Amino acid sequence: MEEKLALEYLEAFNGGGIRLGLDNITRLMNALGNPEAHLKIIHIGGTNGKGSTSAFISNALKENGYKVGVFNSPYLITPRENIRINNVDISTSDF
Repeated sequence: MEEKLALEYLEAFNGGGIRLGLDNITRLMNALGNPEAHLKIIHIGGTNGKGSTSAFISNALKENGYKVGVFNSPYLITPRENIRINNVDISTSDF
């Protein structure tokens, strides 16, 4: 029975269908005060090489004095490794 309830809960989020466009994210960012305008972000997309590319860029920036946060997905061992600051997994308490 628990699995059925979990599936019903997850399916409740899918009721609206796909909404193309940037209207929703634009409204969210405006409501948050547009924090993305003050951040320096490198977004790595594609099929292969994202992990090694992000590791290379992260290490280069860290060695040049920058504080570097990396979000990778999926994780290999623990979800905490998805979020790293200067090559250190997020702590259990912060997670």
